[in-house]
Parts: sequence; structure tokens; C-alpha cells
Amino acid sequence: MAGVLDEAELAAEVARVWAADVLAALGEYTTIPCRSPAFDPDWARTGDLARAAALLRDWSTGRAVAGRRAEVVAPPGRTPVLVVEVPATGGRADGDTVVVYGHLDKQPPLGQWRAGLEPYRAVREGERLYGRGTGDDGYALFAAVTALGALGAQGVVIGTRFIATPEAQAAAGYREAIVKAHEDSTMRTRAYTGKTCRVIRTEYALEWEKDPSKIQPFPMQAMTSQHNGVMNFSGRGGNPFDPNRTFMPTGQGAGLIHEIKPTAEVFADLLRETEAALRKSQQLLSGDPVRQHSAAPARQG
Repeated sequence: MAGVLDEAELAAEVARVWAADVLAALGEYTTIPCRSPAFDPDWARTGDLARAAALLRDWSTGRAVAGRRAEVVAPPGRTPVLVVEVPATGGRADGDTVVVYGHLDKQPPLGQWRAGLEPYRAVREGERLYGRGTGDDGYALFAAVTALGALGAQGVVIGTRFIATPEAQAAAGYREAIVKAHEDSTMRTRAYTGKTCRVIRTEYALEWEKDPSKIQPFPMQAMTSQHNGVMNFSGRGGNPFDPNRTFMPTGQGAGLIHEIKPTAEVFADLLRETEAALRKSQQLLSGDPVRQHSAAPARQG
């Protein structure tokens, strides 16, 4: 975002993945009568919830989302939980966590469905996909993982955009390095802290990477870097900033940031682009043939 997000490309990628990869798996999920334990007290024996969780886990594992990990957690006597974790991007350490929730159990198929429709058989009619649980809440995992994959394909990062602002506690040379960076100007290395981080490529990091076995675990490597005078990325006191040696954490999208602008303008860009993306999403859902819905059973008579 903020000069990085291509809305048309994002919408096209989501539509492509939904048609090519999601609809078939969502249709298979429809066939599993994985009812909520409130309506299926014998859920452990039938195994339907476990089958649904395994299906969604396997689909998630096959997605092109960097670093993702999918695991079904099933404590004895408890219904299974699918946990999909995606690490922080843009060279940032894992810290604050964003939780995206959905449920894979279904309500029972109450009422009589009209001719041609069945609760546990996926039926596509025009732009709609009928079947129990496709919209409540089967699509949730597919939507979340597809969104992460589409954003990752564009290298969308926000943290780096805020480093390239006058208000950031970053040395002028650090900000300028981000603006001048190209798509191949970053690298992943443990050379500075002992933990993997994406940084602006420097002679210092490249020298360490000639023999990675010499890189120590955190925090020893960080202490070594401090001793070597390469950690003053803020440029405030201490050792001078050196663009060939100093630690400059940076996202892979740095090559798409071309100017230093005030934080207020960055926020304004974010709001404008978010609103535009939401409008585009609404258009996609209302007019694209890959739109899907849960069926509301129609009662006859």
C-alpha cells in the first residue's frame, strides 16, 4: 500500500486464484456434513469435522504464501482447530499478532431445498455456488489465505513506507537508501542480530555471508554488531552512519518507494487506497462470475 498496492492487479489475482484454486476445494468442503457439535453429538466418531479440517489444512499448505504453516490442533475430547500462521514480512520481527477467525462447522440443513439443490452437493448456477456452509463460514479460510497470497505477490509492506518519512527515527542515509533501492537491493541475513532479517544489502552483511557458520545466535551476534559499530541506523549519537556497513532493516517492497514524504501524507495515501480497494472488492463480489454464496434453503408451498 501507500504507493505499493496495485488495486487492479490485486483484484485480478484474487479472481484468478478463486476460479482456479478455491472453487473446487470449496465444492469438496460442501460435501462434508461437518455439523456443529450442538447438532452432531457423535462428531468424534463420524470424523466429519476432522475431515473438513484436514481438507482446509491441505489446501492451505499448497498455497504460495511465504513462510506459512498449517496445523490441525485436536486435543482429546475437543473439536479440531486449524491454525494457519504466517510470519511477519518486510524485515520486521514477529511481534504484534493479527488474528483472522472463521469456523468450519455447519448448521444443519433445515427446511426443504428446491429442485436441483442438495445441502451437501455443490451446485454452480451462474455467479452463485449453492451448498451448505459455503458462505457460513466455509469461505473464511480461503478468503484470508488468498488475500495474504495476493498481497505477498505484490510485495506489499507498510512498515518500510513509514521509515522513509522525515519523522522516522532513521538516519538520513537510511531513508535515502530505501528511496534509491531497486527490487534486488535487499537481502535476508543473520549477520546483524543472529536472527533472520531482510536488510539493505551492505558490504558488511555480504562479508559475513561468505561464511555463515561464523554468525552467532541472538543475542551474541547483535552484541558483536554493536561492538563493530554497525547498529546506529537512527544516526543519533554513537558511531557514524555508514551506508556500506550500517544495519538497515527494510522490506522487499523498498524498490517501490520513490520519495520521502511526511507521515500525514502516508496516512492519507493509506486511507485513499484502502477505500479504493474496498470499492474494487465490492465490484468484484457483485459482478464477477466467481462470486460465491451460501444457499438459503427455499421452502416449497
